[in-house]
Amino acid sequence: GGGGGGVARVELMPYRSFGAEEAARRAAAGEGGEAAAVMLERTSTTQAMVADIPPKRRQLVDVSPVEQLKATKNAAEVKGLISAGRKDAAAIVSYFGWLQAQLAAAATVTEARGADEIGRRRAAMPGAVGDSFPTISSTGANAAIIHYQAAHGACSDIAAGAVYLCDTGGQYRDGTTDVTRTVHFEIEGPPTEDERRAYTRVLQGHVDLAAAIFPAGTPGLMLEMLSRSPLWQDGLNFLHGTGHGMGAYLNVHEGPAGIGGGAAHISQVSEARRRMYMHPIEAGFYLSDEPGFYREGAFGIRIESDLVVQPAETRYAWGSRPFLGFRYCTPVPFCPALIDVSLLTPAQRVWIDAHHARCREEARRPSGKSRHRPSARGRHAWSRCANGPLQPSGAALAAAAGVLWRPPMPCTGCGDAIHLSTPHRSPPGCYAMPRAAAARWATPRSRRTSSARLHGSRPPRSPSERSPYDGWGCGL
Repeated sequence: GGGGGGVARVELMPYRSFGAEEAARRAAAGEGGEAAAVMLERTSTTQAMVADIPPKRRQLVDVSPVEQLKATKNAAEVKGLISAGRKDAAAIVSYFGWLQAQLAAAATVTEARGADEIGRRRAAMPGAVGDSFPTISSTGANAAIIHYQAAHGACSDIAAGAVYLCDTGGQYRDGTTDVTRTVHFEIEGPPTEDERRAYTRVLQGHVDLAAAIFPAGTPGLMLEMLSRSPLWQDGLNFLHGTGHGMGAYLNVHEGPAGIGGGAAHISQVSEARRRMYMHPIEAGFYLSDEPGFYREGAFGIRIESDLVVQPAETRYAWGSRPFLGFRYCTPVPFCPALIDVSLLTPAQRVWIDAHHARCREEARRPSGKSRHRPSARGRHAWSRCANGPLQPSGAALAAAAGVLWRPPMPCTGCGDAIHLSTPHRSPPGCYAMPRAAAARWATPRSRRTSSARLHGSRPPRSPSERSPYDGWGCGL
């Protein structure tokens, strides 16, 4: 309300104290005895509130101005979100390394214990406050339950030979995260063909959305098809939204924008959801990217990362609306054992390789005073993640571009990498690889192992060594 001399006055009240009676009181008694208008958000206002306020005192809006201000992150908030994403990635990947070691040793780890363990590792990160929501730790058929919750004494043991889905997030003083990765450690054999195909289709949609470029003000409903199209090609779908707004050290689910609409017939989408999916997306918004697929009684797949909307560099700048893209804030690798490379487009392979290269770089980056920086063995795990199934993409990319592909050569910069390059083009990725492996890669094809098995200086000796999470540690 307005105070004397035109100075605005803000009164803080408990969140649950505002109801129909308070709304009516505010409308009846404004400043200086003058009745005040009450701003009501259409999608969240109760019928009781509306009934108790005279029509001339109601001011209905689609989106609260407070919600809009919260949605647009400033430079300091974006910096904090990127920092939080790095720290949470270290906690998540170190957890997968610990879990793989436990399962490889035939130890019993329940879903609930897994959720506790990742929370413990997150708590050791600088600025960590706690989880942003209860971790979803689900194995096998339980992963097909979208909002599954494991409880001690009433949950399953994590199976060494099944798909494992972990949806987790953290609250840090510099930001909020929400991350999902689905993995298969191949300890008791490889994943099934259906699991690999479903995972790859989900990954394709995840990557296509993350790589999108669009004019400012584009609604999430228009971006939705990018994430679902690969699944639709196989007659698959998922029955939840693709992305939701997120806060900066606030709620993990926030409005006013979201990405979705393809989970149901448009006639069945609620008015509140329609407003969310039609809300214009602007620079500074912070959204999740989380397509999935769930086969009841068998397995569930979801890949989720956090994106900040930022200006995009384009060849042209046509029209009055600036073009935007996404800053990917989740340097956590994908699971090579679940990727069917034959389904990926050349552009998707390059994007994934570049992402894994960034993951390796982030793994070397110290952050604060925590000992979560991966060991040398852990860095080789990142290397295996990037070099495993996607290495043949160099030839495929060059063939698609109509140029001669040159074999990878040892990197002259770091000595422990090879560059995938084509004539007159910048290298799309730098693949960290031990010198012995690089030398082996340069030998005639008949004398080396398949590039899909090239994860280090020798072929893997056991299935567990093919996992990108092998050997991770954070000193906890």
